[in-house]
Amino acid sequence: MTAATASIGRRPTVLIVDDVPNNLGVRVECLESAYRLVVAQDGHEGLARAALVKPDLILLDVMMPGMDGFEACRRLEQNPDTANPGYAETVAVYAKGDVIPNSRYALKDTPCEQVIAGKLCCYPSDVRRQFPKAALLEDLQVDSYAGLPLWDSTGALIGLIAVLDGKPFVDTAAVTSTLQPSWSRWRCMSNRRKSAAIAVFC
Repeated sequence: MTAATASIGRRPTVLIVDDVPNNLGVRVECLESAYRLVVAQDGHEGLARAALVKPDLILLDVMMPGMDGFEACRRLEQNPDTANPGYAETVAVYAKGDVIPNSRYALKDTPCEQVIAGKLCCYPSDVRRQFPKAALLEDLQVDSYAGLPLWDSTGALIGLIAVLDGKPFVDTAAVTSTLQPSWSRWRCMSNRRKSAAIAVFC
């Protein structure tokens, strides 16, 4: 649900894209009581309606004639009118000896928001005090943060990599220099979705 949806209390908008009438009927029947529904019957129509209504959620069929769901999804992310740069999805999080399940989180009011803007950001201590609305920092009790944007081989921004610690950084230069080789390895990967996040919590 978008912030705008929550703030004005309206029903979230769901765009359903499917070329099979029976499938559309089932989805509409299940969702119509709680959501404002918009329907499209192929990928091209789905792209047009997504740009027009800016839905909160898109249910996209994979197998459709003309343009399949994968291609429609790729075009949605490439179009500034339908991409959702306000969120990131973790693709790898390692914290205190464990791999944490991936999640989706809002970039607003987090240090990651500044990294996604395209620059290295480092907060050697008290990062939770500087970003009091960042729930992930609070949940992990993070005290220090360093993040670097990730670019693909074409120069397009694809996400970020970050190092977090429950204590202040002792050697900030060493932490930031550690991120540089990781950036080089990820630069050659051009098939990641935009706003992917990799985090290591010490």
